[in-house]
This record gives sequence, C-alpha cells and structure tokens, in this order.
Amino acid sequence: MLQGNAMVRVTDKVKATAENVELEYRGSSPPAVSRPTTVSAVCLRPRMCADFQGCLPAFKWRPKASGTGLTLEECCDPVLCKDELLDGCSPSTQWKPAADFDKRQGNTRERCCMAQVCTEDICSSGKYTPKKGTGLLGTTEEECCDKLFCSSYPGVCDPKRGERLPDVLEDGSPRLGSTEIDCCDVSKCEDFKCTAPEGKGLWKNKEKPSGIGETFEKCCDEAFCKDLSCENMTKYGPEESGSERGSSPAQCCKPRHCKDYECSKSTLRVLVGDDRLGSTDSECCTLKRCEDYQCSKPTQFEKLPTIEETKDGLQVARAGYSDEECCTPKYCKNFFCSSTKWTARKWPEDDKTLGGTFEECCDEVSCSDYNCTTDYDGDGIGTMYDRKKDSKAMRWLGSTDEECCEPKLCSKYTTQFPTKWTRKGAQAGEPRLGSTDSECYDPVFCKDFCGCKEAGKQLIKAATDLQGSTVEECCEAVGETE
Repeated sequence: MLQGNAMVRVTDKVKATAENVELEYRGSSPPAVSRPTTVSAVCLRPRMCADFQGCLPAFKWRPKASGTGLTLEECCDPVLCKDELLDGCSPSTQWKPAADFDKRQGNTRERCCMAQVCTEDICSSGKYTPKKGTGLLGTTEEECCDKLFCSSYPGVCDPKRGERLPDVLEDGSPRLGSTEIDCCDVSKCEDFKCTAPEGKGLWKNKEKPSGIGETFEKCCDEAFCKDLSCENMTKYGPEESGSERGSSPAQCCKPRHCKDYECSKSTLRVLVGDDRLGSTDSECCTLKRCEDYQCSKPTQFEKLPTIEETKDGLQVARAGYSDEECCTPKYCKNFFCSSTKWTARKWPEDDKTLGGTFEECCDEVSCSDYNCTTDYDGDGIGTMYDRKKDSKAMRWLGSTDEECCEPKLCSKYTTQFPTKWTRKGAQAGEPRLGSTDSECYDPVFCKDFCGCKEAGKQLIKAATDLQGSTVEECCEAVGETE
C-alpha cells in the first residue's frame, strides 16, 4: 500500500468522463509499496455503450448511436409513443391516446392507445341495430350499427296518437326508424319545455329527452337543490341531503359551517368556531405540526427536529404531517438495476446505506402490475393475451408480453358468424394473435356475393356496406325497394 507522501499521477487524453473509466495495471502482479513510486504501463479504458446489452425491452428503449457508460440512462434512449405514432391514435373514432401518451414508452397503436370498442349504447335509438361481430372498433353509428327503415315496420303507428309519416323524405332518402316516435307524427318529449312557469321550478330537462309525451311527469327529471350552484358557493349551498326540490337560490341555498367540513389532507386540521362559515381548506383548516407525526418507516426515515429556526432567528414548531415535511430519508447506494424484471430506485450518489443485490437495492417489476397488449381495462384479460396468474409456488416478474402473458392464437378461435367473416391468412415469422372476429378474420361483404341471380333474386341496395355471403343475407326480390 502507498504510505507517507506517496503520489500517483496519471496523464493522458481519454474521451470519457472520470466516472466512466477504469484504471488497469498490466504487470504480472500488482505490487504493494511503502515509498514514493512511479507507476507506468497504465491503460485508461473507457466503458463503451456499444458493449451495453441492457436496452430492454426493445419497444421501450433503443441503444444510443455512440457514447460511454454502463447504465440504462447513459446508453439508451426511450422509445416514445409521441415520436413513433406521428399521426397519433387514428382513426380517432376507434382509438384514443392513453392518459400518459406524451410520456408513454411504446411503438405501436396497441401499446400507446386505448381501443374504443363498439357498444350497444351507440345503436340504442330506434333507427339503428348493432352490427353482427365481436371486437368491432368504433364510436359512431356508421362504424357500429346497421340502419333500420320505417318502411320495414308498416304497423308501428297508433292512429289514436298520430298519423304515419312518409316512408321517403323530401330528398328521396328512406326515413330511418323502427318505432312510433321515429315513423309517426306524435308528441315528443324532446320538444317539451320542462322549465316552463307551470312547472314551478320543480322540474328540469332530461339530458337526453326521448319517448312520446307532453307532461312534466313523462318528459322531465325532478329538480333538486343539491344540483343548484348558489352564489358564494363556499359559504352557502344546497341542502346536503339533497331531498329538497327546487331550482332557484330562494328555494335551495343554506349556510355552510366549517364545523361540518372535513379537511382534504391529513396534514390539516379544522379551525374551531361553531359560527365560522366556509367549505374549503383555506377557510376552515390550518397545518398540523411535525411533533404529532411519526415517520412511516423507521428503517427508511429519520424524524427531523420538531423545532426549526426562522431566518430571523426565531424558534418555531416545524409545520407538516408527512414523511417529506417531517423526516429525512436514508438511501441505498446507486446499484445497477436495469432489467425487465427489476427497476432501480433513485438514490443520491453520497448515500451510505449498504446494498449490492437486486433484493436490497431494487424494486421487483411484478407481472401483476403489467397490462398485456390489448388488455385495455386492466383486468388481466385481453383479446391477444391473458396475464399469467401468481400462485404460492410462483410469482411472475417482468414487464413484457413474453414474460408476463399467455398468448391467444387465432388458430384456436372460431367465429360465430362464418357467413360474415373469412379467416385471415398466415403472417410470416410469427403466429397471428387474437380472439375476436376483427383480429382473426376479414369481413365478407354482400357486394362480392354472386349467388342472387341463380336464386332468381337481385343484390340488395346496401350490398357495399352489409356483411354476408348467403342468399338470405345479401339478396332481395327483383324490383323490391326499401
């Protein structure tokens, strides 16, 4: 070992920062010396990012073109959805950006966007019926619904309530509908005024009025004080019970007292005073003090002094009621945790806590926190993958489909509508994944059906947009019109 006034001096030019180089002795064996020594044959070797293999998974990270280092942050660039999907999540009627799209890592629509699946609500009016098929994407009637025409419902009108409207509109197009309100001249709730003086302020318009009617009871919702916005809302408001009916300040507004208010954060307490008006933190609350708080984990935090000194030299009680305000953290040294199964905690460089294993210094990346591709609602079940389930014997770790998910093969899925769908061909390099018609099949349209003439019929007018491949689905009698 070097003793006394020993000095080791290294002089050279290396294109790397000091923390990214190693000092290597190339003699037969490193000597131990006790006097001033000149060391020669020294090699400064930079750690090149080209040798780093930790940019994983590939859909989240890509290797930097050059540079030095030995960590994910130094040698890898993030793959961001906003840079990979230049057109965003399109079409917007079928896909919408994930909440964290601008910061989310990924390179495909399935990883960066949320699928918008057709629901029956879209086709809830009497003018449409849901298209046949599973996994259909869309939020519009054009994408999700087939049209219904009044001409197909000749007996829908009740002459006592109104006459039948013409089946063909003035522009020559067929009238859409299948119900009395669509096809007949009747009184509609959508035309009824619920705020008329006769209602005495006790009624309000429905969000989506529908149906036949011309009375408050049939066409309107009851108006409750709880839905009213009073002036100076923080000190006056509707009855908390919401049972009183009304739609004006004179009918509904009552004083609000701080004694009935609950502060929004655990760091606050309610100010005393039965007559104090208010319903916000600023009106009714004050900070708790650190002397009343215990750090959440003694092994990770130390409590700060409960008294602190101000800039003026005064000693005051330390305000706060959280680890961040009342405690100082203890840190583990920076440990290389880059992996798809482990993630690094962020520690300051001068932390003295001992640790040198994944278990001591890193956080597990649990598959239970990972949403497989196409698992849009996070319940563990997607159309292409199902998340692996933990057991007493096995707890799955990872952050990729390959580690955390069981694939669903299109080859094991069969449509319930074989006349409307045809199986997609094999794709090169890997099996096709999916468990819905839209993923595993291509639609079959009536426009491509050639059997109507042999059956003595003609192709229906809507053949371009209608799915089918049988006489029943695609043909109509010669000369028949909608």
